[in-house]
Amino acid sequence: MNKRLLLEGAFGVKYLPVSDIIFCQANDNWTCIYTIGQAKYEVCHTLKRIEERINSNDFFRSHRSYLVNLLYVKEIPRSYEFLLMHEEFIVRVSRRKRSHLKKKMKSYITLV
Repeated sequence: MNKRLLLEGAFGVKYLPVSDIIFCQANDNWTCIYTIGQAKYEVCHTLKRIEERINSNDFFRSHRSYLVNLLYVKEIPRSYEFLLMHEEFIVRVSRRKRSHLKKKMKSYITLV
């Protein structure tokens, strides 16, 4: 069964398939959710709350401001400073998270 996330904001109420989320970006107590088709939803929840609700191994917290869906990572430079995502989005990776990302991607690649 495809997991869905209930979103509520200025756009109204929407059930969003978690598999459609490319990444989420924090902005104080608001979170912008970017999806395939370049749709963007701004919701009044912290990124931590969104991460808890998604609760999926396909997602990785690359930075205090970003939660990325690993299924949509197109390219990772050797430095691991950022991720090139689906639809040409660029997402930062914090220095502290780089080693975790390397480990996660190695185990993730063997599973996919």
